[in-house]
Amino acid sequence: MADDDARRLAKRLYNRRKQREFRERLERRLSELRALVSTLEAELDRRKPQKNGSALLLPWADVASALASAAAEASRSHHHLRVHAERLETVYRTLHTWVHQPAIIHPACYAVHERRVFTSTRVGLAIDLNVRRLSCEWLLDRLYHNAEALLEAHGLPRGAPPSHATNAEFLFDVTDAGTHQYATARQHVLRTSLDHVASAYTLMGRDGDGDSSVALAGRRVLDPELIAMLADKNIVYSQSMYTRHGAPWRDNRLWRVYASPDSVVVVSQNVHDDPLNPVTPLQRFRYVIIAVDAIDGQRVRIRELKYCSQSFDATAFVPLPIEALQFGIDVRSVAAADAQQSALLECVHRDVTSFEASWARAFETALRRTQRERATRDTTQ
Repeated sequence: MADDDARRLAKRLYNRRKQREFRERLERRLSELRALVSTLEAELDRRKPQKNGSALLLPWADVASALASAAAEASRSHHHLRVHAERLETVYRTLHTWVHQPAIIHPACYAVHERRVFTSTRVGLAIDLNVRRLSCEWLLDRLYHNAEALLEAHGLPRGAPPSHATNAEFLFDVTDAGTHQYATARQHVLRTSLDHVASAYTLMGRDGDGDSSVALAGRRVLDPELIAMLADKNIVYSQSMYTRHGAPWRDNRLWRVYASPDSVVVVSQNVHDDPLNPVTPLQRFRYVIIAVDAIDGQRVRIRELKYCSQSFDATAFVPLPIEALQFGIDVRSVAAADAQQSALLECVHRDVTSFEASWARAFETALRRTQRERATRDTTQ
């Protein structure tokens, strides 16, 4: 009996202890909830619009409008970035083609064993206006930065002592692939100022009226919008149409004058592919480099290099008889290859001599015109 009473007492004590612990936990939880409610009520009171501060809160319509504007601006930025990325990709593909383009195979040997320089690589312009602008600048800058190396390779080093006598040399070469290369290397000293010479060459590149410009005589300026973008860089892009062996020949050419306090460099290079201004199937690798260095305030030294390759079509250089026809002579009846080449060389030399004389007259005309224009400006000032 006593044991039963002890068990009942222990059970009551246990239950009371559990109930007390439960009440304590409940009180703690209620206290936490009351504290949370107080915190939330305080935050709610803080966020309620005050009578004096209600003007500082934006209406939801304004918030929605701002978010919509931000989304539209982000969309426009994304579009511009995508267009810019596509343009850069086009530039990369263009430059990659110029640098890594396969060599043209000559039909006489079907192999080119030499590594061609960049001046013997077919180049073209893309359709996109900004890509065309970058391409024109890059092509001429590349030729400009390699100008001294090319001049020295053709016997016109910068460090050679100047001679008052005019030295002109016609250079003819046959490459390992059997193709012909023609060049003229000319240097002379002129009694005039460097600034005067720079103005004359700028005039020769700008005018195409056949008067002062044999360099671009009879040429029409291409892409006025492109030229306007390149005007501050003295870049001209033009096309000439003439006839060779009874067939039309269109030649697209870039021209730029680089002027500095102690030198002037003129570079020109033709463009072989342009979907906006197509050329004819036969083309040549052509470039011109003119370097003018000041000797003193009234004398300059001029070095001129004009290079031209054998003509080629879309895939190959043309055979020698077809090349000769472009200069107006027919060597198909001549059996010996050496005799064909000699006849071609004689004809080319005659044409080059005539061209150099015309070029000299054009330069003299440009010098006189710049003198007259400068005198007129001085008179009116």
